Amino acid sequence: MRPGAAAVVELVRRAVESRAGRHVVIVLDEFGGPLRGLAEGRLGVEFFDVVPLLMDLRLPLSLVLVTVPQAQPLMHRTGVWNLLRNCQDRQIGALEPADARRMIVQPFGEQGVPWDDEATRSVLRLTGRFPVYIILLSAR
Repeated sequence: MRPGAAAVVELVRRAVESRAGRHVVIVLDEFGGPLRGLAEGRLGVEFFDVVPLLMDLRLPLSLVLVTVPQAQPLMHRTGVWNLLRNCQDRQIGALEPADARRMIVQPFGEQGVPWDDEATRSVLRLTGRFPVYIILLSAR
């Protein structure tokens, strides 16, 4: 038996409260997947009930829902945007080329691992200079 929204909220509430007032951040990456599941009828809207229920508790908690910009219309079309009434929309686009290059080269350079220009250009091309993709690809 799968837990419902109330059970999930209770588990998160207990976990946050066990942190003795310290702020907790939960990142839900690839949030477009559940959105597509809802739009295609593979996932019910109750999956998304957890977000407003958690926000209504006013816990020292931030939920970060990560999607690609193309998911924005899907959020509106499926009604999920209305459920996320307490959320703030922050769109993070592609980095400037110099900043994206620095995001790759600098951390590795600090560890004594040089990147050549061709490899750096390949990562920038493959990731579209989006920070999350740079992190994922660089970690591999």
